[in-house]
Amino acid sequence: MSGPDDGFEPAFERGFERLVANEVDDRVVITSDRPPGPAGLALVHLLGGAAGLAVDTAEPRLLVSFTLPHPLGDGERAAARQVLGTPAADALDRWATRRGGDVGGRDGDTVLEVGGGRAGRVRPIVAGPVSLLGRLALGLEELTRPGLTSAELAVTLVDLGALALDLSPGLDPDPAGLVLAAAGIDRWEEVTPDEWSETSEDLLAATSRRTAQWYKSLHAHDASLAGRLEVLMRSRPEGAGAAVAHLRLDHADLVGGPPVTLRPASAPAAAAAGAAPAAAERGAARAPAPIEVLFAPDLDGRVITVERDGHHLVVHLGGLGDDPLWLRVHQTGTPPRLLAVAPVAETGRPWRTAVALIGPEVTTGDLLVDVTATPSEPWRSPGTRRTQRAGHLGREAAHRTRRAAALGRSLGRGGRIEASTAWLDCARAWEAAGDERRAEQARRFADDPPVPSWAASDPLLTDLR
Repeated sequence: MSGPDDGFEPAFERGFERLVANEVDDRVVITSDRPPGPAGLALVHLLGGAAGLAVDTAEPRLLVSFTLPHPLGDGERAAARQVLGTPAADALDRWATRRGGDVGGRDGDTVLEVGGGRAGRVRPIVAGPVSLLGRLALGLEELTRPGLTSAELAVTLVDLGALALDLSPGLDPDPAGLVLAAAGIDRWEEVTPDEWSETSEDLLAATSRRTAQWYKSLHAHDASLAGRLEVLMRSRPEGAGAAVAHLRLDHADLVGGPPVTLRPASAPAAAAAGAAPAAAERGAARAPAPIEVLFAPDLDGRVITVERDGHHLVVHLGGLGDDPLWLRVHQTGTPPRLLAVAPVAETGRPWRTAVALIGPEVTTGDLLVDVTATPSEPWRSPGTRRTQRAGHLGREAAHRTRRAAALGRSLGRGGRIEASTAWLDCARAWEAAGDERRAEQARRFADDPPVPSWAASDPLLTDLR
C-alpha cells in the first residue's frame, strides 16, 4: 500500500495545461482545459466536505476541477498547495487576494488563466491531482459497484479508510478515514464464513498483504478501532474453507509474536408470470415492441414482449439477473405523471415479468415505460438516458481495464480483449448520445486503454473481484 507521502511531491501526470480559476458565488472553481473523458468523473470531498476534487475516472491523475470555499483561509491555501503544486497555488492565492489582478511571472513559463480570462505567468505546472487523491476518488466511486458482497464491501471500506488516514494532514477527506474504516469493521464483524468462501482468491491474497498496514494506519489514530481489526485478523471461524486458509498475517509487524492464520471473520412477492412467451421458447427473432421500454443506465436488460391487455400492461424482460427491479409507467406531460409501479418478478423461466394496472382513460400512445432499481428517481428523457448509459459503460470499461492490469497474468490476452471490447461499447454509446469527441476518445482507448500506474502492482480491491 502507498505510504503517507506518496504523490505529494509532485506526483502528477506531466503536461503543460491551462488551469482557469473563477469565482462562482462563494466558491472558487479551478478547472483544467482537459474536459472529462468518456468514463466521466470521480469525486472526492476534502476539508470536511467544504471542498471538492474531481478527476477523470479513466485517467485518475488528471485534474478536471477543484472547488474551494471563498475567501481562501489558511486551510484552503494549504490544500491548494498540496493539490495544485506550489506555483499554481501561489498564483491562485495572489489572484484571490487581488480579486483577479495581475499575478506576475516571466516569459516562457506555463500560463495560468484566472478571474474571467486575466492571465499571468508562473513556473511550469503539472496537470492533475496527487495520485492518492485520485485513487481515493475512484475507490469511493467503486463502493457503489453493484453486486459487491458483504465481505468485499467490508475490506474495501477498511482499505479506503486506511488510505484516507495516510493522506497528508490538512486535506480532511469526507467521509473521514476513521468513518470509512469503522463502517468496514462493523460490516466485517457480521461477515459469515460462507461469504468469505465465495470471495476471489486474488482479493483475499491482497487483503492478507494489506492487513498489517491497515492496522498501523488505524492504530496511529484510534487504538480501539485497531484492536477490533486485530481481533478480526486473529479470528478463525469454523467452515471458512480452503479459499481463505492461505491468508496469513505477520503479527510481529503489529505487536510482536508468531504469525497467525487469517480467517476473516428479499425480493418482492412474485407477480403472475402469465403464459410463457412463445417466441422466447423458440429463440425466434421478434418484431419491435409497440410500446418502448427504457432501462436505467446501469441495466443491460432486453425486452422480450410488451403488450397492453385491457387495463393491464404485461412486460416480459430478459438479461436482468435477480436483483430487485421495478417497472414504472408514466403518462406523457410536463413533467410526466406516474401511473403505476410494478415489481419485475421472477418466473422460474429465463425471463422476468412485470404486470402494471393502467386506467382506461390513458391511451397507449401516451405511455412512458421504464425499468429501474430505484423507483423513486425522476423520469429521465431518452437523450439523458443515452448520455448516462454512455458514461456508465465508460466507467465499466475503465474498471475492466484496471482489472485486466491487476489480473494480467491470469487474464492474459483475453482480459485485454475484454477491456477493448468494453471501450468499443462505450464508443458506440457516446456516438448514439451525439458526443463524437468522447466517442472518438473511447475508440482510441480501445486500441490503447489508459492504465493507472498503480493498477497492476497495488490495485483497488474491487478490481480483483
